[in-house]
Amino acid sequence: LERLEKRLRELENKIDAVARSTAAIVFNPRTTAFSNVAARSDNKSVLDAAGETKIDNRPFLRTIELDFRAPVDPYAEAVAIVAIEDEAGTGFAIDPEEAYGLLKRLPILESAPLGLKLKVGKFRAPLGVNNRLHMHDLPWTTRPLVVSRFLGTEHGEFFESGYNPVGVDLDFFLPNPIPGTTLEMNLDVVRSGELALSQGHEANQPAYVGHLNVSADWNNEHLIILGASWYAERGTSSTSLLGLDITYKWAPSARRQSRSFVAGGEAFFGKHTYEDSSLTPSRWFSYVQYQLSYWLYV
Repeated sequence: LERLEKRLRELENKIDAVARSTAAIVFNPRTTAFSNVAARSDNKSVLDAAGETKIDNRPFLRTIELDFRAPVDPYAEAVAIVAIEDEAGTGFAIDPEEAYGLLKRLPILESAPLGLKLKVGKFRAPLGVNNRLHMHDLPWTTRPLVVSRFLGTEHGEFFESGYNPVGVDLDFFLPNPIPGTTLEMNLDVVRSGELALSQGHEANQPAYVGHLNVSADWNNEHLIILGASWYAERGTSSTSLLGLDITYKWAPSARRQSRSFVAGGEAFFGKHTYEDSSLTPSRWFSYVQYQLSYWLYV
C-alpha cells in the first residue's frame, strides 16, 4: 500500500506539471507541414493546361500544405488543410484544400450510433480511393488521367487534381451480415457544378455523392477492400458517375516496415446528358507496388 500510494502521488505530480506546462498552448491547433517537389525532363515542348506557359524541363515546388487540427470540445474537431499551390509555373496561390468541422458524436447521445461522424465544410469527396489522397501522399508523381479528367484539375495533370467540394458528409458503419468483414458508408450532399464531368454546370442545386466500402482482413497480413462510388447531379443538363475500386495489400507482420505488396485499380463510368444529346465516357486504371526495403518501392 505504501508503494502504491507513493506511485500515485508521483503520477499526480506529473499530471499537474503537464497541465501547467500546456495551459498556455491548449487552444493552439496541432500543426503539420508537408511539401512536394517534382522535376520534369521532356524531349519536346510541353505547355500547361491553358496552352500558355511552358512546363517542360523544369523543377517545381508543386505544393506546400499546412495541416491544422484542434479539438473544439469533447464532441467536435476543427480541421483546416491550407495548400500553397504552384499555378503551372506562373506563381503561387493559397487554396483551402480542406476546411471542415468534424462532429464525432451528438451532445445529447452518450455514443455515436453506427459510429456516425458528421463532416461539414470543404473536403476531398469519397469518390474512389485516389481522390481522397493529398498530393504528398500519392504513391506516384502524378494522379492517374482518369482522376484528373473525370473529377477535375486546375492546371493540368502534372499539378494538383481531384474533387473537393463544399458540403456535408455522413460517415458510418452498416450492420455487418458477413463475419470478418466491415461495411462502411459515406453519404454526401455537396454543391453541384464543380466536377470536371459536369463541364461547368451552374451550381444552383445540390449534388449527391455516396461511397460503400467492404473490407476483410486475414491473419493481420492480408487486407482486401472493395468499393463502389456514385455521383448524381440534375438540372438543365444532368451528370451521373459510377465508380468501382479494389485494393489488396499484403504486409507480413514480422517485416511490416520493410516488405509489402499492394495491387488495385479504379474504374469510372460517366454520363452527361444535354437537352438533345448525351456523352457516356468510361475509363479505368490499375497498379501494382512492391516494397523492397524501408525506403525503396517498385
